[in-house]
Amino acid sequence: MIELLIVVAIIGILAALITVSVNVALTNAKIARVKQDLQTFASAVSIAEANTGEVLGQINGGSYGGNIWPGGGSVNFNNLSDSSGAVQYWYSLLANVQTACNGECNNISTMKRDPWGNPYGIDPNELEFSGALCRRDLVLSAGPNGIVDTSDSIINDVIPPCGGDDICYVLPFASGTCTNQ
Repeated sequence: MIELLIVVAIIGILAALITVSVNVALTNAKIARVKQDLQTFASAVSIAEANTGEVLGQINGGSYGGNIWPGGGSVNFNNLSDSSGAVQYWYSLLANVQTACNGECNNISTMKRDPWGNPYGIDPNELEFSGALCRRDLVLSAGPNGIVDTSDSIINDVIPPCGGDDICYVLPFASGTCTNQ
């Protein structure tokens, strides 16, 4: 009887270890997908900017508002409906970049939400303010917790406010005035 209890306990411990390993692998796979999505979007933006001679905000009809910080500070992207302003901004930007690509981009219009079900965030900055021409455009996923602007980010370039489990991608400059920044 004791042997049976020991076997059951060992099986339970192994099952717990396997469950943790599977969850870590799933999270890592989602992070890898987000990074690929953000790189795909960045490539599409580069093509669109080259085709139009405009920066991201101009491609989006002169709209530089972005959807990351509508109220400043941390923004919770969890459970944002398709009708929310932040989501509509992202969808509009995807459609406008896809159109500006003139068929040269992968179908980015399907990149509506990250693997955790939250919309991607965007902050088009380049040429946004006349006194700050060399501000980089930023696209991100709020990560597993769905909250933008926390601490310890996964990012390809150092820029605030990407933090927490946010996964950020800083787009290269399109305008000739900022190429060496």
